[in-house]
Amino acid sequence: MLSGEYKYKFTSYRTFDAASSEWVNVIVDNMGGHARASSKDSHIWIGESSGPMGEMKIRDTEHLVSPGVMNMRGQYSLDGRNWSTGYELSCKK
Repeated sequence: MLSGEYKYKFTSYRTFDAASSEWVNVIVDNMGGHARASSKDSHIWIGESSGPMGEMKIRDTEHLVSPGVMNMRGQYSLDGRNWSTGYELSCKK
């Protein structure tokens, strides 16, 4: 994936934390960024991110449209109140 002039790569690790009954997602990328988010339903992920743009709140939504098709939207907030969309995309397998 390209982010401006730079090739953007990331690795995501997801696991279920039985103690909190939440899914946990940890992301590290090739631009020095990292993020941690959690989800009760594995569809809406709330967390925090740190990287070249600084620290921010993140909210990612994943919606399975049909087998093999998923819509995703990523939002971020610098103040925790006002949200901006960072990406919206549809993936097909």
